[in-house]
Amino acid sequence: MLKIDYEELDRQLSEIFQLAQWSVFLLELDKHATLLEFSYPPKLKRNKLPVDNKTILGRAVIAKRSYISNNVEKESNFVVLNCLMAMGAAPVQKMVTYPILSGDRVKAVLQIVRKGKTVSDLPDFVKEDLAKIKSVLDDLLSLHIVKSAWGE
Repeated sequence: MLKIDYEELDRQLSEIFQLAQWSVFLLELDKHATLLEFSYPPKLKRNKLPVDNKTILGRAVIAKRSYISNNVEKESNFVVLNCLMAMGAAPVQKMVTYPILSGDRVKAVLQIVRKGKTVSDLPDFVKEDLAKIKSVLDDLLSLHIVKSAWGE
């Protein structure tokens, strides 16, 4: 299990990217590296998705790289994911898929989405956004390591 404050991660990324509620998702990889299970938000726990080349989440795990999609309708097999992530709000239009690695192993995948009625209503994600995500993750993960070292 990834040791990170999910709510703080959500708060920081939502502030940086000016996101609507329920726009930050975290899925953890199972021990066999065959399934991704939602860890955050809590209401999506127990929902699992296969790791394969058919989805952007699976490709992020397999390739160990981030993806930006500024038109998710073009992504194959996004319908199920959109149903889960829309959470009763406007549909997902744009997203960043960011694998979280420990050494050379993917531990989890961070999914950040922009929701709206149309693609043109929303700002694009850009390559520079990946550095912002990395910075937040580095801060939160190193903060946890420092706290653990002091027995907190």
